[in-house]
Amino acid sequence: MAVHDLKDQIARLPEQPGVYLWGDARGETIYVGKARSLRDRVRSYLGAYGMSPRHDALLDDIARLEVIVTDSVMEALALENNLIKQYKPRFNILLRDDKTYPYIKLTGEKYPRVYVTRRLKKDGSTYFGPYFPGNLAHRLVHFIHRHFKVPSCKVDLTRFHPKPCLQFHIHRCLGPCVAGLTTDEEYAEIEKAAKAAADEPNNWSRKLVLSAAREGPLFGKTGRLIYTELAILRFLIGHGLKLLFSRNAADAAAWTKLTIQADQKSDEIVNELLSRRK
Repeated sequence: MAVHDLKDQIARLPEQPGVYLWGDARGETIYVGKARSLRDRVRSYLGAYGMSPRHDALLDDIARLEVIVTDSVMEALALENNLIKQYKPRFNILLRDDKTYPYIKLTGEKYPRVYVTRRLKKDGSTYFGPYFPGNLAHRLVHFIHRHFKVPSCKVDLTRFHPKPCLQFHIHRCLGPCVAGLTTDEEYAEIEKAAKAAADEPNNWSRKLVLSAAREGPLFGKTGRLIYTELAILRFLIGHGLKLLFSRNAADAAAWTKLTIQADQKSDEIVNELLSRRK
């Protein structure tokens, strides 16, 4: 059986995002892919002969199809990643080693810390992502450091510390390691703000970010600048996902142009924010 023998099943597929798994006659999963629209993506295989010898070999080996519908393209991306790790399909050449898309991790400690990680663990932490391209996760964590002062340090917060580290003095941490520098209530507010900033775009809003840090510098013109900087990051993350689900070279060129423009605007905002602190 080849891919054309699955036409009826393909025609009934939903137009929702999800993951598809191609299998061979022995029951082995030979390829895992993601889709913004399962029907459109899987249907594209019907006319795909002749693209490359490797592609033709995949189409010749296909004997079954399984799909998993997800609630969002981000969930599809994460699920594809995990299934490739699990099944190690022979036609998947990406993501078969330890490399994977990055996530933002907010620890479950009394005073949570924020990190970029490529491994999900059941450790009580909250994970956001995955992010594509990967540098956007680092940029978002940098934003959280700068505006919400949630640290990424390795300091043992259960021990006594007579003075805070450099991160406190350069205004990237509230100093929970030293008694009296912050309160539980104040830290809870910045934790809410960090969660709001790292959340998925469809769960994220200006009102949530601003209200989560109502005691912080997020109102007036300064507040609008910070919101705009974060909106640029969310915009890039959303378009990065669109690019990941696209095979169009024009999309890649458009993405490059968008990134340059957004970076220039973000730099302008950061410079104005820094000038207001002087």
